[in-house]
Amino acid sequence: MEAGADVMVTPCPLCHLSLDAWQAKAENTAGEEFNLPILHLAQLLGAAAGIDESTLKFRRHVVRLSDDVKEKLQLPSVLSGD
Repeated sequence: MEAGADVMVTPCPLCHLSLDAWQAKAENTAGEEFNLPILHLAQLLGAAAGIDESTLKFRRHVVRLSDDVKEKLQLPSVLSGD
């Protein structure tokens, strides 16, 4: 984050789940807010391929992508319920 990272990407499904789900506990332990979205590598590749946000299931993340990050990923604007 200090180097300017907007997200963290991991190829490991278990790491993705753990880093996303336990971030609040890490924030409490560290005494600072991270609010760093964690993406699975397949989601990043899907975003690069132009797959819409609802298909990539970003809404299921504990730490949500900010509008700024969505803009940087150039996600297609498709309204759909997850």
